[in-house]
Amino acid sequence: MKVLSVIGMILAILGLVLGLLNQFSFIPYAATLEGIQDAPDSYVNARLWAEAHSFTVFVGEITLLVGGLGFILAGIPAIKIKSKVALIGAILGLVALVLGLAQGTHMFS
Repeated sequence: MKVLSVIGMILAILGLVLGLLNQFSFIPYAATLEGIQDAPDSYVNARLWAEAHSFTVFVGEITLLVGGLGFILAGIPAIKIKSKVALIGAILGLVALVLGLAQGTHMFS
């Protein structure tokens, strides 16, 4: 169970870092491209925005999967053996899962 909690914690941290990277780096870039769609060369700008938006949704979906897997893998030992590492991993996995839901599925938009 200790190995499972460490693996879950690592996946939760990875999902959290990926979600924060998406939130503070990729999403603002896509929002900037969305703002310049009305330029005279709008076809190129619209295509760039569509690709950037698609990439942010894809990274959000990966965050959702990794965070969910980390939450499950750390949540099982957190319930069974009450490990602090597993509890922290489950909480971080839940945060990554919510970030993935917000970014990958537009649940909150």
